[in-house]
Amino acid sequence: MALNDLLSHPGRKLSDHLNGVRKRALTKLKRVSEIVNFKKVFDFEFDQIKVALEIAAKLHDIGKATEYFQRKIRGENPRGPSDHSLLSSLVVVNKLIELQLNPELVYAGYAIVRHHHGRLRSPEKDILDEEADYITIEKLKKQIEKVNEGFIAHAELFKFKLKETIANLFRIFFEVRRSTRKDPSYYFLIKLLFSILVASDREDAILGEEDLQVGSISLTQVDHYISSFKKTTNIDKLRSKFHEEIRDFIPGDEGIYVVKAPTGIGKTLANIRLALKLLKNDHSTVVYSLPFINIIEQTASVAREVFGEENVFEYHHIAEYPGKISLEKLEDIDMAHLAKLDLKRSVWYSPFVVITFVSFLENMVGGSKAPFLHRLVGGVVILDEVQSIPLERWRTVKEVIEFLPKLGIKVILSTATLPLIFSGRAVVEEVERKYFSVLKRTHIRYEGDFQLEDLLNYAEELLKDGKSTLFIMNTVKSAETLYDKLADNRKICFLSSRVLPIDRKKRIEEIRNGKVKLCVSTQVVEAGVDVSFERVVRDIGPLDAIIQASGRCNRNFERTKGEVIVVSLKDEREVYLSSYIYGGALTYLSKEILAEFKHFEEKEFHDVLEKYYQKILGQLAGVEDKHVKYLHEINFDDLSDFRLINDANQMTFLILKDTAALSIYEKLREVDERYEGLARHNLLSLFIWRN
Repeated sequence: MALNDLLSHPGRKLSDHLNGVRKRALTKLKRVSEIVNFKKVFDFEFDQIKVALEIAAKLHDIGKATEYFQRKIRGENPRGPSDHSLLSSLVVVNKLIELQLNPELVYAGYAIVRHHHGRLRSPEKDILDEEADYITIEKLKKQIEKVNEGFIAHAELFKFKLKETIANLFRIFFEVRRSTRKDPSYYFLIKLLFSILVASDREDAILGEEDLQVGSISLTQVDHYISSFKKTTNIDKLRSKFHEEIRDFIPGDEGIYVVKAPTGIGKTLANIRLALKLLKNDHSTVVYSLPFINIIEQTASVAREVFGEENVFEYHHIAEYPGKISLEKLEDIDMAHLAKLDLKRSVWYSPFVVITFVSFLENMVGGSKAPFLHRLVGGVVILDEVQSIPLERWRTVKEVIEFLPKLGIKVILSTATLPLIFSGRAVVEEVERKYFSVLKRTHIRYEGDFQLEDLLNYAEELLKDGKSTLFIMNTVKSAETLYDKLADNRKICFLSSRVLPIDRKKRIEEIRNGKVKLCVSTQVVEAGVDVSFERVVRDIGPLDAIIQASGRCNRNFERTKGEVIVVSLKDEREVYLSSYIYGGALTYLSKEILAEFKHFEEKEFHDVLEKYYQKILGQLAGVEDKHVKYLHEINFDDLSDFRLINDANQMTFLILKDTAALSIYEKLREVDERYEGLARHNLLSLFIWRN
């Protein structure tokens, strides 16, 4: 087969693909180098890193030059080993050693090529795990024998010796393991180069010589949106004052900024406004990360109103893709167009991305590709409601957050209740005096221990006064039990993660419009959801969660004073339900604080929380977080168990809600068969919608 006949992908020549990926990778690296001081951050000169990436990109698919792969890509029986990444990665190792690069850069080049179709592995598992069958000499020998002769000359492979290269790789591995780095710099170097290679590979395969364009967003759009707000009530005036302080703030060289303010004061738009001030250029990306999908939907909706539909991406497991396709057009689908949309989303070719904590932080920690990481350089990451991050993950998240500014990524931490372990430059000075101390919307009262039956009777008595009331429970079961008890002859709504998103949106809208005055919910409602009740009753949890729940009470100063009642609900075994969700330690810390204060006003929330966080830090002192150690060791395999939510017993399933949903599902199955299982590969199914 002639050199020019070799393919990397259908319709794409291998030589063109390798050269295209090389060009794209170097362009991305150059952009990063204009913002990041490589020597200071990674302890390597830019030219050294450039050589490592250039060789990796230029040779990443060289294993496709075998006769076996060429048969496979043409739909024939390969009659031999057709995988390509292992052989390609060993060729990269050979070349980088020949160029006398530092062992850490040699290993980085090997790792990103070896796994550019999967997840990064720990060196021990990658090289020494015989069960993984990663280094199979005989298989590699067969592949080398079938490498196209013209390509051997083209890629200068005359000097490649398999056994010698493998021996050198083991030596490189042990030298890397002797590294004395005490920070995650090497980890992030590998992740960054991995991101660049994977993104460049995908782009060339789908776009060929074409480039993707990124829209732009501006402060002018935010100011225009805010200017339409009314300024009639006290809370309106307080929000206006807060936005003026954000507008007048002058950023410095700091990497981390803290926006701390009471709930309901307009932090979302304030965060966006600050982020746009911090951007390096108009085409950098703002990432807005939040703990729960329901408030992501709300934030994304606001962002679309400000910046337009085409400039805002949602990135989570049930997010809609841009570029929807109606059922009527399924007969004539432009698959190339769909592939471009999928690429644009996965690599974050958008100026504004809204994402869950889970999706963002679990991509940052571990071996996932995170092809968008290079796009964040020069951008801004907003972590809103940061107090929602589980206590046991604080140290790892802190390690990541504090490194991001070294990559030229500004960070905004936004919350009413910032844990003391996180720090940064305060954007609003004297926030306690200016905002917390003047608010008198709610007070918190602690009522002590309850069994579920006691709470049911207590709720019936409370509701006799006719006040609108929100009950927030810790478990779905307790919420369902309370709902069933209160549902008789009452207009009532129920909210939990089990409620379909389309129904959840509808119910929240009914609450906002005053159609529902009684609601039973789990914690999905307590952070960032713009609803307001005269009274909130919450089962005990972490004190910061209770403060967040209070933000759903008299949120806009509709009344003189709202009340937040906290109870400690026990099951039949005398175990607090809170401990099943948050653990016993946080439950008892909250009980200790609430028992001490029993009743306190909104202006006291800040001081009470400070005392609570001091107690937490006392418990954390001396406790080692294994994931921080794994970051320093590039232990990608053991980082894979980093989770913000324990989803070990969860599964994904499809609910066909009505006949319209059934019709869509049946149509999708028809299309799935027609396009040979494409929908099973998560492309087509995410683009289908109902008009």
